[in-house]
Amino acid sequence: MHAGHILTGTFRNIIQHDGFRGLYRGLGPTILGYLPTWAIYFSVYDGIKTLFGELPLGIDSPVAKSSERLYPAPSAKGYQPIVREHPWSLHILSAMAAGATSTICTNPLWVIKTRFMVRAPLSRRPFTHMALEYVLLDTIT
Repeated sequence: MHAGHILTGTFRNIIQHDGFRGLYRGLGPTILGYLPTWAIYFSVYDGIKTLFGELPLGIDSPVAKSSERLYPAPSAKGYQPIVREHPWSLHILSAMAAGATSTICTNPLWVIKTRFMVRAPLSRRPFTHMALEYVLLDTIT
């Protein structure tokens, strides 16, 4: 079977059984799950780069004035922030640690979201009620 037929068949099946709203099942929990996931990811990523990275160019001490860190002097391109030099290995280490940390911290949200998405389409119970049921009773309706 051609991939295009599978895609259109799945689309038609969802529209037929669940209506247009079926295309967006689980969107709310997905959006709510991304907020903490990315907040944790970028916080850890930036924290590791700051902790293990070099000081910005032109800064001698770790305690520098904020104006020195942001806008040192005008240049041909206008005021440019002082850049920090980071080796590629620090970017990789930061990304790996941030990804692992955000995944570990938010995995329960994704389990609940997945169970929410596979529940019976006619169930009209609120997401919060189902989330508590899944966590406490580990049931799927």
